[in-house]
Amino acid sequence: MRTVVNDKRGEPGRRAKRRASARTSRPRRPDTPLFRKLTPADGEEFEAHLLRLDATDRRMRFCSSVGDEVIHDYCRAIDWRKAVILGCFVGSELRGAAELRLIEGATLKAEFALTIEAGFQDRGLGTELLRRSLVAARNRCITTVTMICMLENARMQRIARKFDSVLVLEDGEIEGRLRTSWPTYLSLLEEAAGEAQAWFRERSHANGQLPAKRLA
Repeated sequence: MRTVVNDKRGEPGRRAKRRASARTSRPRRPDTPLFRKLTPADGEEFEAHLLRLDATDRRMRFCSSVGDEVIHDYCRAIDWRKAVILGCFVGSELRGAAELRLIEGATLKAEFALTIEAGFQDRGLGTELLRRSLVAARNRCITTVTMICMLENARMQRIARKFDSVLVLEDGEIEGRLRTSWPTYLSLLEEAAGEAQAWFRERSHANGQLPAKRLA
């Protein structure tokens, strides 16, 4: 009868090598997105983001095919006093933006528009931008948020439905309407805390005090 003896003297070293190999071969996880309000100082980054949109996403955003010059003119015409633009930064680049603009001549109403670059879609970024935009609208006593999207823009319609939006077909386009409540201490605190967190993360990463966060 043969007796098999398991020699485990070298097993700890082999396990350590396997763990190290697994760590080096594991794909790098993407940066955790950072959300914050944009200011006029971010105007060039916002324009660069819109210019990076491909032809399809430009058409979805502006409901028509637009060239670079149209985007230049659009960005130069922004009245930052009447708009709240939230940005989504991945790494150091602006990859998504949500625009909330007061509707001229309408009381307590604003129009919403959303852009996410092609390589960053279907990650939940648009949903989070709309959620934060509704909080911002609520805190500014805006009671109705409307959005216009093309009939084939199924992605935007799916995002809107997550927030109980009423979608209406008008003249070949979809108009979504979302209602918001009056602001509360909690909604004001939520917006302020989000901005404070973004400020802290940006300053900490710039000073090298904290490593960049990663998605789980």
